[in-house]
Order: sequence, then C-alpha cells, then structure tokens
Amino acid sequence: MHAFDHLIALANLRGILDLHCQLQGDWALDHPPLPAGQASYHLILAGECRLEVPGQTPLALHAGDIVLLPRSAVHVLTAGKPRNAAVRRVEQPGRITQLRQGQGGLDMLCGRIQYTPHATLLEALPEVLLINASAPGNRERLDAIIALMRLEAEGEQLANQSVVDGLSVILFTLVLRHFCEQQQHLPGVFALLQDKRLAKAVMALLADLGRTWSVEALAATASMSRSTFVRTFTATAGIAPAAWLIQLRLERAQLLLQQSATAIGEIALAVGYPTLSSFSRVFRQQLGETPAHYRQRLRG
Repeated sequence: MHAFDHLIALANLRGILDLHCQLQGDWALDHPPLPAGQASYHLILAGECRLEVPGQTPLALHAGDIVLLPRSAVHVLTAGKPRNAAVRRVEQPGRITQLRQGQGGLDMLCGRIQYTPHATLLEALPEVLLINASAPGNRERLDAIIALMRLEAEGEQLANQSVVDGLSVILFTLVLRHFCEQQQHLPGVFALLQDKRLAKAVMALLADLGRTWSVEALAATASMSRSTFVRTFTATAGIAPAAWLIQLRLERAQLLLQQSATAIGEIALAVGYPTLSSFSRVFRQQLGETPAHYRQRLRG
C-alpha cells in the first residue's frame, strides 16, 4: 500500500451528498461551521458563483470547478446581490434534497466528507482547496466521477443516495491526488513524503504501527542519525517524530474502537502500547476521554 492509502484508511472517510442546487438570479447560501471531523465540498456543474470565506479574497467559481473545505470553515456561496430571495427546498422520497430558485443559472452539488477529527491527512490540507476546471493536469477521472454523481443526483433509481455518498469519497481521494500532483511545496505529511529519506521512515511507520518504534529506529530506517532525523523531521512536518507517532497510533486506535469489537487491551497491543494502562493514559491525555468511553459514545 502507498502511504496515502494508509492515511486514507486511518482517516475513516464517509461521504454524504446533502444538496442538489439549481439557482438563478440573486441568491446566497450561508454555511455555518460544522463539528470537528467534517469537510465540505461543492461541485459546480453549470453556471457560476462566488465563494466567500472570512479573512480571504472571494473566489469566483465556474462550471467544472471543485472546492473542498477540509475543516468546514464558515463560508458563503452567493451570486449577484442577494436581497432575501426565497430559495425553495424540495424533498421527495428516493430523491436527493434540492434547493431551487428559478430556471437555469447555477447547477451545483453540495456535500460533506466525515472523518476522524484531526486526522493527519486532513490537517495537512489548506483551509480552501480549489481545483479549477481549467487547471493543468489530467482530469479525466475527476470529470468521470462528477458526471456519474450528477447522473445519480438527478435520477430516481434504487439507492441513488448510497451511490452518490460512496462516490463522494472517491471524489475526495481524486481531488487529493490531483492537488498533490500539481503542488510543489506541500505541508505536513505531504512534505515528509516528498523527502526521500523521511518518506522511508513514514512508510515503515504506517505499515506497522504496532511495532514498538523508537526515534532511533525511525532514524535508522531513514539512514540518518537520531539528531539529524529529529531536526529534519520537525522542520519539515512542524511536529516532532515522537508526537507524530502518538498521533498516528491514536488514529488507528480510534478506527479499531469504532469499527471492531476487539478488546481494548488487544487494540492497545495493535497500536504499539504494551499495556492497557499505558494506552488508556495516553488516549485520555490526548483525546480527553478513555478508550472505553470513546467506544461507548460512538455506538450510542
């Protein structure tokens, strides 16, 4: 598996298509902040609008553009000069919820990607990630997924919602791939993977989080001295290797607690902690609750 495959698995992505919007004239859609662990996305199928994020220059969006807000920052999508224009919400059994105003104009899909809060993969992304329709690079797969999402959003076939929700995760993954291929200077884990020596340590760590890793062992994997490894890793990723190791182990633990019935003591061993008490102590220090309470809360 590639490092990105491991990181995507740790993030535990789930997609939800919320709205199919068909809007004309002057309108505005406010998007308040969402709870931690949710990203917002918007696909412009036709027409154009503006994306306004506090503290940032407004972005003009056109047909074919894809915008992702990894941490669901407060934002507004708007066109013209809205004056309390009425937007009609249409909900029908077996259909994607629609927002309508007039005929023609903007055609847009809006949804969310749910993930483990503070997942390494999402934390490394910018507040707003825009893929322009005119951007360089191969968009063949992206365009194919968008076309299929549009077809399902407009259809009335069995399980349309389940199909577009699943396609949302594929869309996110392709957007991430496109972003990484087009950017020269990437932050966080992406920067680590661009460094050939550090990437060896990252890959080894992701492939075996249950191993009792030491900083010395990671440095050896990267063919570096301990001091050089710690200095280079911290400067590149913005976090010390020991702290990053804890972060990844807890991401894996959260995934196992949520998706399996494995005993917590066994999960502790699977993520590199020799005892249940040491695992529970770190889990509570970092996440503010015990592993048992975390599992119980998520399962209701």
